[in-house]
Amino acid sequence: MLKILYQDDYLVVIDKPSGMLVHRAANSDKTKKFVLQELRNQLKNWVYPVHRLDQPTSGVLLFGLRKDAGKKMSMQFRQRQIKKYYLAIVRGIAKDYELLYEGFKKNEQDTKIYHAITEYVRLAQVELPIKVGQYPVAQYSLLKVKLHTGRIHQIRRHLKQIYHPIINDRKYGDWRHNKLMMKKYDIFNLQLLAHQIEFTHP
Repeated sequence: MLKILYQDDYLVVIDKPSGMLVHRAANSDKTKKFVLQELRNQLKNWVYPVHRLDQPTSGVLLFGLRKDAGKKMSMQFRQRQIKKYYLAIVRGIAKDYELLYEGFKKNEQDTKIYHAITEYVRLAQVELPIKVGQYPVAQYSLLKVKLHTGRIHQIRRHLKQIYHPIINDRKYGDWRHNKLMMKKYDIFNLQLLAHQIEFTHP
């Protein structure tokens, strides 16, 4: 059962679990559950996806309950009128504030550099008396991240670029810190949460 955060006649907002794909992809495992199908079955109503979250990312996910509402929300996303905020736990002590704007390719074969902007503020930091690799202590930061563009894996890639990868990111993260979190604290999920979304109701 998916947790519903908000629902009216036009929209529904859920708390997406980590590990679930939003919808079925060409190479996805047909035996797995997908948010789109699960939500349709739960509400007994057709739902219209207007944005996505990466499979390991959890948190706020918005759907239209009517086709016209879905179209209007999709338009707001395309015109970058939506404000999206995330919480992330990262390796190291990050700066108080930073605006990241370095672009990147979609993949190694791509020749085009895609414009990408990510903004964050540091909310908290901690130092644990645990040796990790060559360092005598383990340091972490809690960041509130704002997306200005919506590239694939944008937050994860930008934070890796500044040497503050997200904890338990199996693709872009630091395996030593990931191993520590899983072994010592039983934390297995990617520490990236879609925390807040702001939009104009259709």
